Amino acid sequence: MRRRRVIRILNISLFLGFVSGSSLLQASPGTDTAKLMEYWYRLTARDCGSGRLASDCSGLILRGIASKQSYLPWDPSPLSQSLEAGGTGIAAGGTSVSYLRKDVEYNGLGMLRFNGFALVPNDFVNEKTQFKIKVLCAFPIDSWTNYRNNSGCGDYQENGNSLGVVEDYCQKLGISNAKAWMEHYDRQTRDPEATKAHRFQCGFDTTRDYFGTYNKADAFNTFVEARKILANDPEEKDDAIHTQSELRIETWPPNKHWRRDWGSQARVKFDAPVASDSDSAKATYLELPIAAFIYESGIDYIDRTTKTFTSRELARDDQRRWVEQDNTWKPIIKIQFPNSIAEDAKFAYYPADQHVQPPVDSRSCDNYIEKIEWDNNYVEPVLGKISSLKVTPTACGRKAGVGKTNVVLAELAIKAAALEPNRKDWNFDNMGSSMRRQLACHLDSPDIAENKPTWSLEPARPYVAHDVIIKLPGDNRCNPH
Repeated sequence: MRRRRVIRILNISLFLGFVSGSSLLQASPGTDTAKLMEYWYRLTARDCGSGRLASDCSGLILRGIASKQSYLPWDPSPLSQSLEAGGTGIAAGGTSVSYLRKDVEYNGLGMLRFNGFALVPNDFVNEKTQFKIKVLCAFPIDSWTNYRNNSGCGDYQENGNSLGVVEDYCQKLGISNAKAWMEHYDRQTRDPEATKAHRFQCGFDTTRDYFGTYNKADAFNTFVEARKILANDPEEKDDAIHTQSELRIETWPPNKHWRRDWGSQARVKFDAPVASDSDSAKATYLELPIAAFIYESGIDYIDRTTKTFTSRELARDDQRRWVEQDNTWKPIIKIQFPNSIAEDAKFAYYPADQHVQPPVDSRSCDNYIEKIEWDNNYVEPVLGKISSLKVTPTACGRKAGVGKTNVVLAELAIKAAALEPNRKDWNFDNMGSSMRRQLACHLDSPDIAENKPTWSLEPARPYVAHDVIIKLPGDNRCNPH
């Protein structure tokens, strides 16, 4: 690749003057996706537990794509396919994407692409219908990975020439913190050619553990921290906001090979075929975990540019072709990228943007939560005085059911952050898992969900498995000691 609080769907005409306000408030799986995308964007997890990458549960992996071509736009480039799958490029086996999060910001998809798709973080993937992706390496800023070996993670070369410098994983260069990465990057910026630093930077290996306790999750976090330094550096911040971050992910199989033996242990590379793929008894169909097709445009201002009109039409065509392949409907989401680190990205779903209208989902709500308030002096019989979040669901939210836990939690977290941005015991840096478990229990208990005026959720409560918490007696049900 080369360079390049609370969200509510706004009740005003924003796109080219023809989207009516009333059409913006129709609840559907698309409105759910817009909320989830904001939630993932605002989550700033250091890791996802047990040495797992932060990208598994937070942030948005984005890819700008070429649409209206002879090939399917979400399929990987033939040059990105592994050698075992017939790839021939120097970077075979890896595909370039960017990573957008509240602390990893940039103002566009890059490569003169203004539409593309966003992937579902691995922890939110529906494993019955979608496969997971694997992040191979991470670069704080675009690094011309199509010209690097080792799946795009290694040495930058021009016509087989390493140009006197052999790039490698940061860990192999002894770089394990953001300051050291920046010092290495700064050594490259002294060259008059501005892009040399991009090409000669090191990337972090996110597949293996190094340095004893320094694991792959630490490496991904160092990538995030290095990006923060770039974004605040007086000499680099302009380049950083105008240039996307870059990840290489393991190349996935093209759409025509999504019916396969996903459990095969004989597969050498993720995108390579094996004999058992043709065995009807073993082959099943799984999709690339696309959350939404996306396009760049303004949300809180009217954007009538040709770029917006074109990218919207391309996203509509991508959605049409996706559904024609018998894949699960995905929404088109408009993204307003930030123009500085002081701004936030914004996400919006509009029915008029959709080429294919969504399936009916009677449990989707425009808003699941009517209001929330904190009681900082709640006295719990066992735990003593603790903070309690009092949640008043909407009538629709009371009937949402446990299948909507993720999106209800997303709306809850967004509204809680707007209510008290500086709260310490539950925020986007400290979500924990107990609050989600308590919420899921309320949603999965019709008598509580529909008849309890307010739902009480307490960050101090212990995590208890769902099959246990749902059976607790009396007032202890859904709120374990």
